[in-house]
Amino acid sequence: MSYRNSEIWQLAKEQSNKIHFMSLKLPKFELYETQSLKSKELYLELIELNDKLGKKLNLFIQSVERTQ
Repeated sequence: MSYRNSEIWQLAKEQSNKIHFMSLKLPKFELYETQSLKSKELYLELIELNDKLGKKLNLFIQSVERTQ
């Protein structure tokens, strides 16, 4: 089984793609500030994905630590 088939990998890839495409819409002079993110829907979607990914990573780390 490839790591790319894991749910954690797929969630992380989805999250990074969404953030990347969102950043392409930012004005060039504000690429590193968050005030330009005006889409509340996109912001909430990114937060939800981030929380889901964080939970999956935490469960993964806990399972690895239990096997050691």
